Parts: sequence; C-alpha cells; structure tokens
Amino acid sequence: MATQPTRLTWDDLLRMPETVQRQEIIDGELFVTPSPLERHQWVVTCMSAAFLKVVGDLGGRVYGSPLDVVFDQRNVVEPDGMVFLPEHLDRIRGGYPRAAPDLAVEVSSPSTKGRDRIVKRALYERFGVAEYWIVDLDDEVIEVYALRGGRYHRPLRFVRGDVVRSEVLVGFAADFDDLVPGGVPGS
Repeated sequence: MATQPTRLTWDDLLRMPETVQRQEIIDGELFVTPSPLERHQWVVTCMSAAFLKVVGDLGGRVYGSPLDVVFDQRNVVEPDGMVFLPEHLDRIRGGYPRAAPDLAVEVSSPSTKGRDRIVKRALYERFGVAEYWIVDLDDEVIEVYALRGGRYHRPLRFVRGDVVRSEVLVGFAADFDDLVPGGVPGS
C-alpha cells in the first residue's frame, strides 16, 4: 500500500530551526538551498537599489531576501527580490507578505535555475505576481515575464548593453550593466 508523502505547511516551517539555508515550501514540498554566492547577492543589492529609486518615491517597498512570502499554508517562498507598490502594501501583514508582490526577482544559481524557470514561474503565475524577473548569471540575461490575462507569455529578454524596463514599475529604466555588474567590487 503506497503512502502519501507528508505535505508541509507554513506552521511547520515556523517550527524548524533557524538556518542560513533558504527553506521554501511549494505545494507542500520542502526545498532547501545553501546561502547564495557573493556575486548573486551583489546583483540582488544592485537591483534593489535601482528599484528603490523609483518605488521609494512612490511610497512603495522593496525587499531583498531573506523575507518569506506566504501565499497560503502550503506555498511559502523567499524571492531574491520583490517590490510592493503603495496600493498593495496591505498585502504585508503580521511581518510577512501574505499575497503576491507586484514584482518578484529570482537570481538563478546553478542549483536553483530549473526550479526558478519552471516551478517558481508557475507558482508566481498561479498566485498573480504581476511581473517576474529571472536573472541568469551564467548566460547574463534578464527575462521579464508580465502577467496578462492570468498567464505569463513569452518574456522580454535583456542582455549587456540593453536598457531594462518594467511594465509594472512605470518610469523604471536601468542599464543592464548596472543591474548585473560583471564582477564583485574588491574581488
């Protein structure tokens, strides 16, 4: 007789010991990944700073990881970056986002690339994240998925030399090279 695997919840995650590893639950399945490398975090910092220039003036919020987004009891993720526009700040309750950010960013690591492209993209689409950015550091590309009619369609692709724009963040424009610097300062 086959048994069903245990499906974890947000409450289970809260009871787990603290760790530097990222712990996420997607459809009740636990995903654990090591903390990211320095370049990954530098890109997250550069992107957050660029978003903040636009979003801060509007009265919205920009967050970098770690901060859990609790979509529901069986879906809790930690995007590398996220933006909440001022009209959606009510989605942050009890110290955590409890609904879709307006924009979510995942900076892919070798261990997360497939999950970011398939599993997380489907999750963000299902829960209504208006814009999802995948930053692929190996291929040096940013893919921007915009939600239209409840679905993500073919992404806009940006590479070195491009000006990166957002449909969700009106007025946002940044040089790719500023968002994804070629190296880490001091290295």
